[in-house]
Amino acid sequence: MSYTEFVWFLLSEEDKTHPTAIEYWFRCMDLDGDGYLSMYELEYFYEEQLQRMEAIGIETLPFEDCLCQVHEQIT
Repeated sequence: MSYTEFVWFLLSEEDKTHPTAIEYWFRCMDLDGDGYLSMYELEYFYEEQLQRMEAIGIETLPFEDCLCQVHEQIT
């Protein structure tokens, strides 16, 4: 990671609502670089968070249920 990339990461971590930060995190999640976040990519990152929640004893929600909730919020 170069110095420039590190600074971009720090700024994106500090204010996740800034358009540059949104673009940064989108690029991090777009694993195949096609410009879209597929269900595979979303589930990949969700599974890691699921493991973290289970490790500290937080009640978890299956990915499909979480996906339904997100879909209902945007439609």
